[in-house]
Amino acid sequence: MVHRICNCTHNTNGVNCEKCKDLYNDRPWRPAEQGKPNECKKCECNGHADKCNFDRAVWEASGQTSGGVCIDCQHNTIGTKCEKCKPLHYQDPNLLISDPNVCKPCDCDPVGAVGRGECQMEEDPVRNLRAGECICKENVNGVRCDRCKDGFFNLQQDNLQGCEACGCDVHGTVGRSCDAITGKCSCKRFVEGEKCDKCFDGYWGLASSTGCKPCDCDPGGSYDNFCDAVTGQCRCRPGIEGRKCDRVIPGYYYALSDNLKYEAEDAREIGRTTTNLLERPQGTKVVWTDVGSQNMSEGNGVEFVVTNVPFTGNYKILMRFYPKTLSFWEEVKVTVSRADGQRTVNGACGNVLSSNGYSFITTVRVYEQTKLLDEMVCLEKNVHYYVRVDFNRNQGRENHANLDSLVLIPDVNSVSIFQGDRGSSRLTDFTRFRCEESNLPANVPRPEVHPVCRKLHFSGSAVIYDGAILCECDQVGSIQGVGGVYTCDDAGGQCPCKPNVIGRRCRKCAPGTYKFGPNGCSPCACDLRGSHDNLCDVVTGQCKCNDLGIGRQCNECPVGEWGFPRCRPCECNGHASRCDAVTGVCIDCAHNTAGDHCELCMAGYFGDATK
Repeated sequence: MVHRICNCTHNTNGVNCEKCKDLYNDRPWRPAEQGKPNECKKCECNGHADKCNFDRAVWEASGQTSGGVCIDCQHNTIGTKCEKCKPLHYQDPNLLISDPNVCKPCDCDPVGAVGRGECQMEEDPVRNLRAGECICKENVNGVRCDRCKDGFFNLQQDNLQGCEACGCDVHGTVGRSCDAITGKCSCKRFVEGEKCDKCFDGYWGLASSTGCKPCDCDPGGSYDNFCDAVTGQCRCRPGIEGRKCDRVIPGYYYALSDNLKYEAEDAREIGRTTTNLLERPQGTKVVWTDVGSQNMSEGNGVEFVVTNVPFTGNYKILMRFYPKTLSFWEEVKVTVSRADGQRTVNGACGNVLSSNGYSFITTVRVYEQTKLLDEMVCLEKNVHYYVRVDFNRNQGRENHANLDSLVLIPDVNSVSIFQGDRGSSRLTDFTRFRCEESNLPANVPRPEVHPVCRKLHFSGSAVIYDGAILCECDQVGSIQGVGGVYTCDDAGGQCPCKPNVIGRRCRKCAPGTYKFGPNGCSPCACDLRGSHDNLCDVVTGQCKCNDLGIGRQCNECPVGEWGFPRCRPCECNGHASRCDAVTGVCIDCAHNTAGDHCELCMAGYFGDATK
C-alpha cells in the first residue's frame, strides 16, 4: 500500500507536517487552523547554526515570544542564539554578530591571564571594557598578561595571583622591582641581602635616598669601623662621644705628644742637685713647665719613677732644659730599668730590658733647650720603670745643666692608626705638619695645634690610652665651666687655672705666690730690699728675709726700730719699747710721759722726761 507524503508548508516538516523544520523552532509547533496557519518561526542564530530546539522554559521566560535554542553554534560562538563568543574568544567590535569571523581567539598568556588566557569578550565603553583585552591575574600585567607587575616575580600557572611579591625593602631597593625569575632585588649602593634589607658592613642609613652611607668611624676614637645600621652610631672608646666617636666627652681630653711628662724637681736626687724655682711674669709666655728646673752638676743625676705607661710599644725619650745649657756635655747617661728588677720575657718588649736595665750615652750641646735621644726604648703597659739620668762629664766653665723635665713620647709607628695603607697616609700628614716636633719645646701657654694634628693626635691618643683621659681638674684651683662641669682643653688637657695657679690640673701656686685657695694664689709681694728674692712659703707666704727686714714680706724693721729699709732704734727716752714703723713716733709712752719721743711730762706732772 502506498502512503501519500504531505507537501508541508509554513516551515513544517515530517510525514504529516507534524513538526517544525530544524531551524524553525522559535515557537511551539501547532496544527494549522482555518484562517490561522500557526507558521513555524525561524530561530535567530545569527548565521552560526543550522538547527535549533524549542525550549519551554526559554519560551516562558521571553513572555512567549521566543523559545528557540540554537544547536551546535559554529564560528566560535555560543548562547541560545549563538549571540556570544565562546570562552577564550572575543567579539570583534568592527564586525556584525552574523559575520563568520566575528569571534576571534584571545591572544593572552595562559599562565598569567585568568581562566588560562581569558580576555574581555565584548566592547563596552560605559564599563571601560575593551574587546580582546587580556584579563590578568592580580599580580600580573602586560598586554598578554605575560609578565609580573613591579614588585612581583615567578609567574606560575598554579598561583591564583600569578606572581609572588618580591618583598624587597623599599628603602634599600632601586625602584620596587626584582628579577622576574629569581626574585633577586636590585639594591642601592652599599646595600646587600636578598631583599636589599641591610647595609654593607661599615655602612649605615638604609633609608637614605641614595643607599647606605659610610660609617666613617674615627680610626682611633672607635673600636672599629662598624656602626649601628639605623643611627650610624660607632662604638666609642671610653670618654669619647659623637656619632663618629670623634670628640671627647666634656671633662676628658686627648693627649698630645708630651703628655707623659715627669718634672725633674719631683725626681729622686742622685748626689747634689738644687731646685731652681722660676717666677712666671703675669701674662707672658714661659718656656719651662711646673715650678722650675733642677740644677745638675757634673757627677750628679736624678731618677724618675714611671708608673703610668699606657701602651706597650716603643717610646722616645726627650729631655728639656731651662735655662739653656751653657756648656757642652759630652757624656749624659740614660738608664731604663724595670722597678721590680725583672727582665721582660714575653710580650712586645720581650728580652729587650735586662735586669740591669737598658743604658745608652748621649751628648747635650751648648744652648740646647731640648734633647731628643736617638734611640727608643720598648715599654710595657702596667709595668713600672726607673729612668735614671746621670750627668757624667762636661766641657766648659759652666759646670751645670738645668733639667726641666723628661718626656716619654710614644712612637707613632707602634700605633695601629699609622699602620697599613691608610695609616701610611696619616703618618705622612703627621710628619708633614710637624705634629710631634711642635710639642717638643715647653711652652706655656701651649701654641695653637694645627687642625690636621688635632685630628691625628686625637685618634692616636684614643688608641694609646684606650679612650679619652679624665681632666681631673682641681676643683679649688680650676675655674668651673658651664653647667658646673670642670673641663679642660680638649687637646692636651690643660685645665683653666685661677690667678697664679699652675699645672695641667691647676693644683699648685706658681713660684712667687702662696695661699692656694678658692681665689687662686696671692702674690708673695716680698720687698726685695728686705728679702733674698720674691719667693715665699707656699702656705704662710713668709718671704726669705735678709738682715734688713722682718715680717711676712720682709718690709718691716725689728721691734724697737723704724724707717725701713734704713732701720734705726726708736728714740723714746726709755719710756716706750716701740714706735711707729714709718714715722718713728713712740707708742704707749710710760712713766707719765708724752710727746712724739716721750720727751714731755703729761699734763699735771712735772720733771725732765729726757733724763
